Amino acid sequence: MIFSAKNDKGVPLWKLVLDGTKTVTRRRSSQPVGAVRAVQAERCRKEVGKIQVVSCQLDCAWFDLSRRNVQGNWNLFLKYEAKKEGFSSWENLWKAINKIYPKGVPTLYRIEFKLQGESKEKVKRK
Repeated sequence: MIFSAKNDKGVPLWKLVLDGTKTVTRRRSSQPVGAVRAVQAERCRKEVGKIQVVSCQLDCAWFDLSRRNVQGNWNLFLKYEAKKEGFSSWENLWKAINKIYPKGVPTLYRIEFKLQGESKEKVKRK
């Protein structure tokens, strides 16, 4: 999976994946649970680590289910979810998603993953 974007603080998302901060991503295609995927900083670059898919479900299904099951402060829960994505707030995450899809956000899958093994050497960027 390619993690070339940056979060709201300018940190590349691939770095957050490798340090264990980012454990969730939203993508247009589903991933099979248990699948091991390479982490790439850019398209056509060598992998910098590996992740294993822990869960994958339609984002709207996750949203509806979570909303029903959350007890307490919903805004706090969304902030926690944004943190799993590597962002400081749900609003900043939503802005980033809308920047990627300026013509409207398509159906997305919420993919939760865990880091496998150790990360590779530092990535040399242009």
